[in-house]
Amino acid sequence: MHQSKLIELMGLFDKKEMRGFEKFLHSPYFNQRDDVLKLFQYISEHLSDPSLLAKPDAFAHVFPLEDYSEKKIRYTMSFLYKLALSFLSIHELELNPFQKQALINKAIRRKNSERIFNNEINITKKMLEESKLRNIEYHYFNYLLTEEETYFSDWCTENPVVGFKSLSNEL
Repeated sequence: MHQSKLIELMGLFDKKEMRGFEKFLHSPYFNQRDDVLKLFQYISEHLSDPSLLAKPDAFAHVFPLEDYSEKKIRYTMSFLYKLALSFLSIHELELNPFQKQALINKAIRRKNSERIFNNEINITKKMLEESKLRNIEYHYFNYLLTEEETYFSDWCTENPVVGFKSLSNEL
């Protein structure tokens, strides 16, 4: 168990990330499995010395009234690993406001709300204008902004060629 991807990944988390991951696991939106939470607790208690982690001990902690099942503990470890990856992706998203805003723009465009879409596009434009750097990230998110505006205007109008011309200018 101590050589698994799950243990390696959780070993990379600092204290703040571990607390955040625990909160993440308590959220019923992301995790509805009590066994996964119990496995997290077992691992986090023993993570200081991963060589002491063993699947039979973890199984006994998570499923105290059941006979050991290699398959069941592997499934539970797999669920926890996938949740750890999801946590990292959301954590990374929170660290990058441009990426987060780009996804908000896309989600609102797909909902076809012109008023909210225009509001969020204006927020994105303001964020880009206030950005001090004009690096590759700036140009990439400017491209994403133009792409979303183009897709939305194509949905609203009958002339998609004009929109794609402005999109190609951002390349």
